[in-house]
Amino acid sequence: MSSSESFNKNIDTDFTDSDFINFIGLRNTEYYFKKWKNNKDKDLFASWNWASFFLGLYWLLYRKLYAWFVGIAIIDTICITLISVYSPIIAGLIPLIIAILLGIFGNSIYIKHSKKKIKSLKTFFDQYGDTREALEANGGTTLVAPIVLLAMSTIITIASTMLFTSFLSSLFYSFSF
Repeated sequence: MSSSESFNKNIDTDFTDSDFINFIGLRNTEYYFKKWKNNKDKDLFASWNWASFFLGLYWLLYRKLYAWFVGIAIIDTICITLISVYSPIIAGLIPLIIAILLGIFGNSIYIKHSKKKIKSLKTFFDQYGDTREALEANGGTTLVAPIVLLAMSTIITIASTMLFTSFLSSLFYSFSF
């Protein structure tokens, strides 16, 4: 048994089913509970998640996977920037590749994150506070972060479209016929 398998088995015995349920919250509780139970002994597992495939970065924010969001956004930006110099077509495939990988490993990422977070919260709050309340407050989902990202994306898209249109119109009118 590898050290990561040993680590995961220890994590699973450090909390109860109800701890996991309290952390997951009211959205898709049964779905993630079944995924957790069926893959308890696995460090990483493949299991299709349509929401993570279609929503990608928004899904990561919705599920409070902020570090994953930042990491994937940075990797996506760097890959597209570097690859687009050589092949814009291949650069266009990067978001699709990321979407497929999130679709395949989204459940695994979320469950592994949940286990670590539950263990961390229990370690502290079992001694100093209300564990159930801490699990419910730190787990679950949020609509705020994905809505903020959507709003920012929309504003940036509108502003860049306006600037580009303004540039083209000034370029067009600068030529005399």
